[in-house]
Amino acid sequence: MIKKFILEFLQENCYLVINNHKAICIDPGYPIKPVIKYLSDHNILLEAILLTHAHYDHIAGIPELMNFNKDIKIYASLDSSKILKDPIYNLSNQFGKEFRYYGHIELFSEKMTFLDQSVQIIPSPGHLCGSVLIYFEKENALFTGDSLFKGNIGRYDFPGSSITDMSDTCFMLSQLKFDATVYSGHGPETTLKIEQIDNPYLQNK
Repeated sequence: MIKKFILEFLQENCYLVINNHKAICIDPGYPIKPVIKYLSDHNILLEAILLTHAHYDHIAGIPELMNFNKDIKIYASLDSSKILKDPIYNLSNQFGKEFRYYGHIELFSEKMTFLDQSVQIIPSPGHLCGSVLIYFEKENALFTGDSLFKGNIGRYDFPGSSITDMSDTCFMLSQLKFDATVYSGHGPETTLKIEQIDNPYLQNK
């Protein structure tokens, strides 16, 4: 089961993947209180946080979630683990904040297991170095962060962005051989096949 929360700050999409009263949180933005309330009200144990990338609107809820359950593990790419400590690259400085997270970060590997199901981690730099796609095979759910939106892609004019990497990521997305529901960091759901057909940034790359 996937539960979507549209959080107030920049209308960021935060997700819970839930199975047997256990959950994974993907991209905990701000304010995170609705997510914590849902977990508490439904007696769901949060086991881990997974980050598609480390921009402030996707990570601002980490400290409060860690206070809620100090046993939670945080998973991210190597680059994202560094950006969590850097207010310039995580963009918190643009909002008058100095977000730095120095807690332990577990690094992603290509194939992982969460909630008793296989999860693929697919690098997708461009919007920000260290960005990844997170594919839950059993749910057939592809969490794309800000790499791919319905009909669009993420900006690539931030510190740590790269137009060359984004072009490579668009080509990679256009060549993926499976279909899945796309859960992006902002905006509505779509499917991978629809984006491969209709998204102008995935054409002729």
